[in-house]
Amino acid sequence: ATKNDVLGPDTAVINFRDLAESAGGRIAPGRVFRSANPHTANVKDACRIVDELRVRTVLDLRSLNEEEGFEPSSALTARMKRTHTAASRGATPVHAAGIKIVPAADVCEQEPGLGVRDPRRAVHVRLPLLNRRKGTTRLFALLPRHMKAYALLCCCLLGRAGIARLLYSHALRPLGLLGLYAAILDESSELVARVLREVVVSLRAGAVLLHCSAGKDRTGLISMLLLAVAGASTEQIVLDYERTEEWYSELSDAVRHSFGADADQRMEEMGDEILRAPGDTMRALLAHIERSYGSVTDYLGWIGFSDFEQKELAGQLGRPAEDAPAAYVT
Repeated sequence: ATKNDVLGPDTAVINFRDLAESAGGRIAPGRVFRSANPHTANVKDACRIVDELRVRTVLDLRSLNEEEGFEPSSALTARMKRTHTAASRGATPVHAAGIKIVPAADVCEQEPGLGVRDPRRAVHVRLPLLNRRKGTTRLFALLPRHMKAYALLCCCLLGRAGIARLLYSHALRPLGLLGLYAAILDESSELVARVLREVVVSLRAGAVLLHCSAGKDRTGLISMLLLAVAGASTEQIVLDYERTEEWYSELSDAVRHSFGADADQRMEEMGDEILRAPGDTMRALLAHIERSYGSVTDYLGWIGFSDFEQKELAGQLGRPAEDAPAAYVT
């Protein structure tokens, strides 16, 4: 498979691919796609994603306060119209830019019929994977002692943006990709389980598109878990993760563009590693899971994603994609 074989050579969406390509037949083609932020899609991309690939749920793993935010004017959002979010489960539905926002669905062992969606309607589900409060606390604890007072001063004078850059440079970057991934699995375990339950619910209605900003870290972690539940081997999981390297140039350009006028300084602060997807990192992460939990199956049990749910997820992943009706809007 080549990097443009799903959406075509003129696509505006970065890092888009079918997870089945890496699963060795254990995931049916057309069930789960993964990408960077798909709201860069042009009209042709949007029609192909919704009408031809029959994506019925775009599952957005980004945090609510990420810079790119929610893109109500994108071609993909315009094609889908309705949006779901799990940011404030149980809250009264609100409206933004004319797009209805309602809580995401859940699935549980006791009531497996809950959360069945209309297969004719494509929806956007925002379900942040990062627990920013826990993550910030952990990164602050990793700062050298002499940097903590400076970090608090940055927070007072420069706000969130200032302390975020400091935490990245002096805590997250030294932690490395492996440390970041392990921290997400350990500290955001409840959110990981919610994302997996959302995938189960969404697959009942049709294909799912997972994404974050680059489609590499948060999307890569959930893709790793989906592949493992489906029965993919370690090498298949590693090869899927490594495929993001094919998009390094495009991802680098996109990040640079998002930084604006101080792009050179920000790129230097960020470093090259954060945009890379080395296979050894994923191998080390799988080894970490084995040492800490026993296996991916044991990890999923530890976070409360039951054997029943794992079996249903595996069954949904392996079920051939149905010819779902085209999406309609109201």
